[in-house]
This record gives sequence, C-alpha cells and structure tokens, in this order.
Amino acid sequence: MSLNQVVLFREDFAGLPLGKASEYPSTAEGEYHVVDRTIGRWTVATIHHSWSQRASGNWRLMEEDGRRVMAHTMVALQSGPPMLITGDRYWGDYALEAEVRPLSFDGACGLIVRYQNCRCYLAARITKGQLCLIYRKHTSERLLASRGYRFDVDRYYKLRVECVGPKITVSLDGVKMLEVEEPEYLQGKVGFFAQAPTRFAGIAATTSRAANEAASARAAAWTAEEQALRAKMPQAKPWKKIATPGFGTDRNIRIGDLNGDGQPEILITQRFDLAGTDYCTLTCLTAIDLEGNILWRIGEPSTILPVAMSDNCVQVYDIDGDGCAEVIYCMDLRIHIADGRTGKTLRSAPTPRTHLSTAPGGRPYERVLGDSLYICNLDGGPRARNIILKDRYANVWALDDQLNVLWRYECTTGHFPNAYDIDGDGCDEVMAGYAMLDQDGTMLWELPYGDHQDATAIGHFDPSTPDELLVAQACGEEGLLIETAKGEMIAQHKIGHVQKLAVVKVRPDVPGLQYTAITFWGHPGIMAVYDCRGKLLSSFELVPYASALTPVNWDGSGQEYLFLSANPREGGLIDGFGRRVMMLPDDGHPDYCCASTDLDGDSLDELIVWDKQSIWIYHSDAKLPAGKRYRPIRPPRWNESNYMAQISLPNWA
Repeated sequence: MSLNQVVLFREDFAGLPLGKASEYPSTAEGEYHVVDRTIGRWTVATIHHSWSQRASGNWRLMEEDGRRVMAHTMVALQSGPPMLITGDRYWGDYALEAEVRPLSFDGACGLIVRYQNCRCYLAARITKGQLCLIYRKHTSERLLASRGYRFDVDRYYKLRVECVGPKITVSLDGVKMLEVEEPEYLQGKVGFFAQAPTRFAGIAATTSRAANEAASARAAAWTAEEQALRAKMPQAKPWKKIATPGFGTDRNIRIGDLNGDGQPEILITQRFDLAGTDYCTLTCLTAIDLEGNILWRIGEPSTILPVAMSDNCVQVYDIDGDGCAEVIYCMDLRIHIADGRTGKTLRSAPTPRTHLSTAPGGRPYERVLGDSLYICNLDGGPRARNIILKDRYANVWALDDQLNVLWRYECTTGHFPNAYDIDGDGCDEVMAGYAMLDQDGTMLWELPYGDHQDATAIGHFDPSTPDELLVAQACGEEGLLIETAKGEMIAQHKIGHVQKLAVVKVRPDVPGLQYTAITFWGHPGIMAVYDCRGKLLSSFELVPYASALTPVNWDGSGQEYLFLSANPREGGLIDGFGRRVMMLPDDGHPDYCCASTDLDGDSLDELIVWDKQSIWIYHSDAKLPAGKRYRPIRPPRWNESNYMAQISLPNWA
C-alpha cells in the first residue's frame, strides 16, 4: 500500500510572517482564559513559564537559503518537550516527513506521530549519536527501537515516519533505519518537537486513498454524532449585553444580591501586581446590576491591567445576616467589610502580619496582601460567620466576623481552601492544601505530597457508600488525588499538572458522580473523566489550555454539561465523552472568560461570557415542564474562585 497517494498537507510556512512565531503567553493566563495558541495550522501543544522569559519565546519563523524554516531557538528541558501539532485525531495510516537540522545536542528533536495528547504519542527522536523510536504514555516512556548514528549540526536530515496499522517504520535520508510494532496507538495527529535549537522545513503528511477514506469516515461519524446531539439541545439566546469600558476585568467577577432586592448583581474587580504576578492588590470594585447600571464604586478603574495569574481577594456574602450581601475584600494591606448597597466601609482591620515560613511563596511585605478568602462556619452557629484568609502559598488565618484573628496554620496552602463539617459537630473543618484542620486550627491529618493543591472537593459522591465523605483534589504534578475525609488514599492519577476539577454528573450511564480533571502547566488541555472511586472512564484533549469547567444545567433533564469555553469554534458545552453538545453562536460575543449560574431563578443556568470590554449573558430556550424541576445543589456563590472545585449534586425540587 502506497502512503503517497493523497497529500494530507504540505507546509512551507509561506503564509506566516517572519520573526517570532510564538506570541502566545507562557503564563498562567490559560488556566482559566481562552488564549490563542496557534501558529498557522499548528497548535503549540506544551507550555513552560521559562520558554517566554528566555529568548522572547521559543519558536521563531526564519528564512534560510531562500526558504522558510521553523526554528526552535533555545534549550528547553523543563517539562514539555516543546512541540507543534497539527492534523486530525482520526488519521490512521500515514507518512510524516520533514527536513530536520539539529543545531545543538543539549536536548533531543524529532517527529511525533499517533498523537493522542501532549503526554501520549510516538516520537522519532534524534540525539547526538542515536536515532530512536519512543512510546510515551504520561509518566511512562519506553524505547521501542534505536540505532546509532552520528548526527551533525551543519546539515538537514530527511526524517520520515510511516504508520501502517501497528507497524511503525522510521527512515533517514531514504534509508530504512527502524521498524517496530506498537498496537496501542493506531490513530492520531502529527507534529514535531525540539528541546534544543533545531530547524524544521519541508514538512508533509501523506496517506493512501483507502486510509484517507477511512479517516474521513471516522471523522464524519463523530461530526454526525455531535450534530445529532446539538439538534436536540436547547439553543443559546442572548439575554443581556453589558458594556464595561474602562472598568472591565478578566475572570474575576463576583455575583450576589448586593442590595437585598432578591436579584443578583455583579461585582467587577480590578487589581495591580505589586511583587510579580504572585503578589497583587485590589484597586477598584464596581458594582452593577444586570442592566449595566453602576450602583457604586470603590477605587479608581484603569484600562492598564495585568493579566490575572491568581484570584482577586474578594467575596460577596451577607455576613451580618441583614438580607443584603456585604463585600469582603483585601486592599492596601487591610481587610474590609463593605455595605453591598452603597460600598461604604462597615468594618476594616489590618491584614495579619506575615511570618517567616518553610513553605514556598516568599515574604515580600510585612503584612499579607491577601490571596483569597473563604467563608465558613467555625463556631457552630446557625450561619457561616468566619473568614479564612490565605497568603500565596505559606499561611492560612481564621477570622471572625469582627475581623479578629482566631488562629494561623502554616502549610503549603495551595490556591483555594475548602471547608466541610466532616465530623457532624456543627463546625466546619478546613482543608488547606493537603492538611485537614479542625475548627480551632488543629491539624487532623496531612497528606505527604509535593507541588500544591489547586482545587478541592468534599462531599458524598459515591451512592454505594452514602455515608462516606470523599475528598477529591487537583494537585498539579501530583495529579488527581481521591481520599476519604480521614485522609485514607483511594486513588491517584498522574496525567500531567492537574489544574481544575469538576465533580458533576456528566455520564448518566455510570453510577454516582464523575470527576473531570483538566491539566495546564507543561501539558495543557488533557481532560480525563473518572467514576466516583477514581476509575478512568474517558480521556480527550479538545483545546491547548485549561478551563474552569463550570457545570451547566441547560435543558432541565438531569443531565449536566461542562462549559469548556465561550469560543464559538472550539468551546461550548461538552459531555463526559468529550462531545460538544451545544455551541454558542458566532455573533461577536466576548470569549475570553466564561461562567455559568442560574441568574433568573428558573432552575436553568445562564451562560456568562466576558472580556474587559463587555459582559454578555445567554439564556437557554428550553421549555420547562410544570412541577418539579432539576435544581442541582452547588457550592454557594460567596465562595467563588478561579481555583474552586466545581461541584454539582443532583437534586429535583
């Protein structure tokens, strides 16, 4: 069978401008914002913060001897490797070839085939004295075949990889060098990678007519399946369009009933970075209603804003029980409680003094700037009246409603705490990082893991053990952790830097709730769905960035979906199989940020999408029956965070 009958693509980079090609940010922006990570037809599939801090980005389009070449410009051994990916996940049998010129042997370079995601693929790899074929599956890397060869930096080598069923053949300058069978990856995209300065040119993928028809049929079947699902789904109808010129923000809005009228209002928050992106302070709070009317403002708005790399330290909560939510926030090294109706300060106190700490995160100020706030009930009263305040990575403090400090605990805090009354005494316990703390700050147990916790969910997730409390955590390089509320480990899955976590019923065919995790640092966009005990159900990679994974009750059926992003081409609502079941219209709406919540009380969620210029809100046009409606139980709005675990418990009411 000839693999040269059909050209899948030929790349000469002629349509791209010379100069730096990797304009994408190697920052945390893509943790919860839509970030374009494409270079022409290619997707920048991996990320590390050092790749943009050195050499102004690691991919650069150059001219050499009258033709365009894609150059990787630096040694980048951290995470990754840096790779550019294209093609279709349904491609099966094909050949990929490219001219490759290694300019340094401080790292490897080569071609990628049968790409499943940015941690699972086959790679033909060039090093100084060897050509080899590598199988990678997450943390496992296996040498399939190798052959010694003395490569040189002064010439290009024509590298070709042929994939036919399980057989993989690697040729160099027209000479067959390696041949092996690997039956696990039988389809996948293609690409190239480099850990050191390397140039790539003359890239092409070809296939046979039969293989092309088979791949097209597989892709068409998936598309037809998605379109059939979309045809049954309610459509998104624009409901509100709010202009926010000069005072808009990134994914740092809060929602709550500020004036006690029974309707939600929006708090738009802005910040400045003071000591790098890890240390910031609020500079402006603007309260608006759903018609866009400005109710009040604290501070002065600005159009010169940093890209959010963390939470803004603010929550909207009725802490005094008067029926109107207060705004609790940190600004200028003080913690404030403001009247939600007017913005007038009701109470204020200096933030706690920082402490020298063995935990990472630094100590740039004598008083803590404030990284995030969490409302909980530590005193056993009828309502939550306590505040957990944390610094970036080292300390958590518990405060009462008068802003008195009750206790401090030092740990690797992670990004956002959680609290739950795990022992039934009426008082919340606090999960700070890997540590479970009693209401008085006493440590009950702590998990011995590295990196840090990004999101924590606590609840009854397994119907077969209804009295058992489970804890699920997104823990960066430690992956997804699932344990009991006593700290007993149930499962750990290292699928990359797990950034976000949703505990939502996205697979109606599976008992209990499902954990959906998505990765970011190193290998962004890998999604995995697990059952309530941590068994893998499905995995897919839809976009090269992360997502807040907010749950959506869109049709009232009891089936929930996850809001991947507001992008009209690659976002939308997805199910537990990775199918895009509803797309927002391509009507010019902002797609930088997204969230979902029931704003009008009809039980269905609205979709909120925004950037720094405007906020749009979409309704579902579902026809709801009379009587009981599906009203899932969610964490309260007053504990909002870019790092919160999304939880949605099934409920009919």
